[in-house]
Amino acid sequence: MCIQLHKEVRPIDGGAIVVFAGDDGYGSSARARRLESLAERGRIGQVLAVGKVIATLGPVTTNLRIVSLGTHRFEDMLPEEEVASLSIGAGFDAPTFNLEGLDLYDHNLPVFFDSFVGRDGMIDEVIGAADTTRLVTLVGCGGVGKTRLAIHAAARLMLDGFHVLRLVRLAEADRGGDIGSVVAAKAGIRSARIEDFVGAYRAKRCLFVIDNCEHVLASAVSVVRRIITEIPGALVLVTSREILDLGGEVAIEVPPLSLPGEEYDFSSIERSGAVELFVDRLRERAPEFQVGEECLDSVVSLCRRLDGLPLALEHAAGQAAYLGLEECERGLSRRFDLLRSERRDYDERHRTVWATIDWSYGLLSDKEKHCLCSLSVFAGSFSMSDATAIVSDEVVDETSAQSVLTSLIRKSLVVREFDSRGNAVYHMLETVRDFARAQCVDRGDRMRARHFEHIRGLVDSAFDTWEGKASPVKFADLQGRYVDVKAGLDWGVEADHPSIAETLRRLTRYWIEYGPISDGVRFLKRAVQPSIDSDQFSCDHANALAAMLWMDGKFDEARPIFERVLSKASLMGDLVTAATAHNNLAGLSIHSNDASAAVEHFRLAYGIYQEAGESGKAAMCAANLGYQLARAGEQAEAINVLRGALSEGRGIVPFETEAVLLLNLSDALRFDGRIDECLSVLCEVLSKCSANEHASSVPKAVLRACIALQKRCGAEDVARLYGIASQGFAEFSSTEFGERAAMQIEVVKFLGSSLVPDERDRIVAGGAVVIGSQRVREALIIIKKALDMSVE
Repeated sequence: MCIQLHKEVRPIDGGAIVVFAGDDGYGSSARARRLESLAERGRIGQVLAVGKVIATLGPVTTNLRIVSLGTHRFEDMLPEEEVASLSIGAGFDAPTFNLEGLDLYDHNLPVFFDSFVGRDGMIDEVIGAADTTRLVTLVGCGGVGKTRLAIHAAARLMLDGFHVLRLVRLAEADRGGDIGSVVAAKAGIRSARIEDFVGAYRAKRCLFVIDNCEHVLASAVSVVRRIITEIPGALVLVTSREILDLGGEVAIEVPPLSLPGEEYDFSSIERSGAVELFVDRLRERAPEFQVGEECLDSVVSLCRRLDGLPLALEHAAGQAAYLGLEECERGLSRRFDLLRSERRDYDERHRTVWATIDWSYGLLSDKEKHCLCSLSVFAGSFSMSDATAIVSDEVVDETSAQSVLTSLIRKSLVVREFDSRGNAVYHMLETVRDFARAQCVDRGDRMRARHFEHIRGLVDSAFDTWEGKASPVKFADLQGRYVDVKAGLDWGVEADHPSIAETLRRLTRYWIEYGPISDGVRFLKRAVQPSIDSDQFSCDHANALAAMLWMDGKFDEARPIFERVLSKASLMGDLVTAATAHNNLAGLSIHSNDASAAVEHFRLAYGIYQEAGESGKAAMCAANLGYQLARAGEQAEAINVLRGALSEGRGIVPFETEAVLLLNLSDALRFDGRIDECLSVLCEVLSKCSANEHASSVPKAVLRACIALQKRCGAEDVARLYGIASQGFAEFSSTEFGERAAMQIEVVKFLGSSLVPDERDRIVAGGAVVIGSQRVREALIIIKKALDMSVE
């Protein structure tokens, strides 16, 4: 247990009781971690006192014995402090306690007064790597915390038996110069000669932390190679924004701190290193700040916008202590003005996030700078082919684009990850991307134009040429790039690109499938609505906008657009477009519960499609017309329309359309009381489904059979059919949600009155297995049994 006098109580399972008094200038998390470390070192029943509390407890009682255990500094990197063991009662000796710390070793590690959070797993990774090699390189972008991680890992490694630990900082070393003398001098060699340095440490087990090598990489490689070659007991821990690329080197990529997932709550964010660091640094300057439910979203949003980058989080926390969370988040629109600090212990490279990134940018070649700026046009992840399409120009040709991108990855300015298929995907941290965009303002429009053309190509390739059907695989690919699709569309609309409306029209199928529909409405309104208002519109583009409004539930906005399309198409003699407009207006009438208007529009559409020779569209329209007639009580006309369409379409229309006609015919026959004919039609649907391997129509046919068979079959047969139908709907998507739900409710009511719940659930579960030919056959057996038919 840890007890902080005057402040708080922090219980720990097992270990000693540790007490200390008041504020001591450390960060709260740093102090808490030291207390926990000390508690774990002790034994149950032992009481340890730390720092100022020793003097405070002295005069409390004559029975209190205080035995000093000395002044120590531990691997938490906080300053050294006095530790004492407390006991009460005469003759009670203080138990022995192992307080071995860094003070017993020869090292030059700095002192920190704040906490080091979110990197426990990485420290273990560094220590594990040190067991297998003598050269470990920590690589990552500027501000990610490589130096601090290396120092804390070195402190832990120091306790594993190294005689000497030397931290050598190279930030101020001249670019391109020989760093041998710098390393020797910082390692304590007066002559500052590399030969004397090697000689002084050759017989010792040494740990060298060589920090910040990227600007002197060639010289660093030479020195490190000499150390591991000529000092047998040496372990070298390097930090750099680029690996040394030496044999035996183990490179550990230091990522930003972990961020909360998409679904988070108050308890889960405690596992986020980014949130922990941000809150800890904010509390250092504003101790009264508390993270509550109301500000949780703001904290998470800030941490995400800052990519979990420790330096950016620290600067933002310092600003949030004075500005508050909301104002700080707004300030990220000008992030490089916000992300700065006046802390005196920061070097110039870390006073601002801009300076940190600019340090890396200044080390790039002209081609690398050009490539980085071009890649900043991507808002999300991109592939190598995406990057090549954008980067290749008069400065970086297509053959060298890949090698330049590889160099940017090596230099930690572009992040590489692997998807589930093992393919490499890339992205830039938002902060790096904003910096890169600021470097190429003069060619921003040209870059965005190239990006839009690339996105347009992706959209075009997502559509097959056969009957204009969308490719599901390529649609899924678009979904993974949707952030960039939106960014490209934004530019296309702003620039009023000639192809933007057509690109948006093609994307309506994507939004219907994947959403969000609101995006489709927003983009199409911006690109198409002005032309509709001026009467200079394309019917196809207007239809796309109206369809998106319809899908978004904005029926009153969609109707006048469809009406204008109908009027224009009629004047131009465009029969197919006019029929489609009637078809769409019929759909809107259904949503408005105007059945008579829906029937009239479907009738008109059906006649026009027939006149235009569009048999497939006419058949589908007949299916809708027949269904609406049947629902309106006009079963005779519905049956005639549906049978007529089936007769005209056999062998011409695809099976999907024929299946819809048959299903709707079965409903019309059932509504008319002709159950035997209804079941015969459903048997035909199931037989055709099996022959055509068109399993998505099976659950619809089986569910309709459930309705028809309720008075003909036992409840067990209906329950089993219902299980088959339910499983089918789970496997295959259907847009007929309202109809399906109404029919399922009807069946469940019947089952509920015919079977006890446990028996019903058992039978339903028996039917709910993967839809396949066996299940289609089983459904046919049950239905044909009711019709007293034989099964072949």
